[in-house]
Amino acid sequence: MSKTANPQKAEGVLIENTEIGVVVRQEIVSMIPPLLANIKDNYRILDLCAAPGSKTSEILDLMQAQNTINSLPRGCLVANDVNEKRCGTLNHQMARFAHPGFAVTCCDGSMLPEKLKYDLVFADVPCSGDGTIRKAFDIWKRWSYNDGVQLHRLQIKLLKKSLLLLKQSGHLVYSTCSLNPLENEAVVASILYEYPEKFELVPVKPPLGLIKNDGLTSWSVPIRRKDNSNYLDKSSKTEIASTDSAQSSIEQPQMSPAIKLLESLIN
Repeated sequence: MSKTANPQKAEGVLIENTEIGVVVRQEIVSMIPPLLANIKDNYRILDLCAAPGSKTSEILDLMQAQNTINSLPRGCLVANDVNEKRCGTLNHQMARFAHPGFAVTCCDGSMLPEKLKYDLVFADVPCSGDGTIRKAFDIWKRWSYNDGVQLHRLQIKLLKKSLLLLKQSGHLVYSTCSLNPLENEAVVASILYEYPEKFELVPVKPPLGLIKNDGLTSWSVPIRRKDNSNYLDKSSKTEIASTDSAQSSIEQPQMSPAIKLLESLIN
């Protein structure tokens, strides 16, 4: 806006249209997960970790885009977040959009009742955020590979609950703002290891011609020494750790993928 003839006026127009819901400001990377899903207007959709709401508004927009002006919505969208303050922000953001099939809940995502099943679940889970260093420079100063280790179990817990909330043949989009495989591939590998017959990865076609890479098939796992210091165990890259080594690991052994799971991470 600094290049416009009147940046203050342009900013005012932007703020005014944002407040009435005409404009939604959203980072490009945040727009990708909803575009990967085949959203239908009659779907029952859950956004598990929804705040502050930009992704939620995109999901709702994709649902509404399939309705005619005079038609009533056939689907619904539930947006949840565990943080009460962030839920307030989410509620404020979404109040601009009139949709009778939208609801906000504030609770631990892993405790949501399984009675209500969804066609589609978005699990943009809490993460270290190390993929946002380009805009959040302070992350680099305090970064540690232990960040991913400490979040790994929570991410598995939320992903597991998300899958249990799906209808038969439903789909889930799992995403983080991290580049750490312990928060991404290792989490997915853990679920596939625990439920080999129930769930499978679905190949995705990148939207708008975006370039994608295959999932990683090897990564190092932090192991805790007896003196309580850590080192990266590169020997456990391609096998599930034994019981003994699992006890010495900071977290569970599925941080190291089983060989039979590796190929499924490439799609």
